[in-house]
Amino acid sequence: MTRNTSVKSYERLFKTELLKAPGVRINYEPVRLPILEDRELGHAYTPDFVLPTLYADGKIIVIEPHGAPFVTPVYLDKVARAKDLYNLYLVLASDVEKVEIERKFGLRISDYVDDYWYVPNPKYSKAHSRTDVEAIIHHRIDGLLSVARPGENYLGYLDTAARFYTALAQKDKTALEGLLRPAAA
Repeated sequence: MTRNTSVKSYERLFKTELLKAPGVRINYEPVRLPILEDRELGHAYTPDFVLPTLYADGKIIVIEPHGAPFVTPVYLDKVARAKDLYNLYLVLASDVEKVEIERKFGLRISDYVDDYWYVPNPKYSKAHSRTDVEAIIHHRIDGLLSVARPGENYLGYLDTAARFYTALAQKDKTALEGLLRPAAA
């Protein structure tokens, strides 16, 4: 795992289980992905866990643990834009049941993310111990890995794409030319 930063407690549960998964490489918040809005830089999205050497449905796998009350239509729109722009297979994990979010906001989660995992937060759930939650996460990761395919390290692609979209929005011709010029042999 790269980037030695503080991992929030809910995210730490995912980190622990991802590190246990055989052959899985993870990067925690490895890159900030700018999102273009009408050809201007808008919000940015920093994926929590990128699995840079695995893909699903031809997309880079990202796991985003995001607890209540932070799953909102604005947040879902932001991650959906990043998902589409950067070709991400986005797994949103939350301690809020999918049906509750859909009912509350009148939307369908599947319009925003590729997969949704309900994972209780043991910090707030009396019905689920930490061990129970770890087992749920482990099961979800196993299911994801059963459809994942190995590939090259896609982290470089994400970094280059982020720099490309930033240069494009800023109309930085020199930066764009540098990104589009083939590397010297």
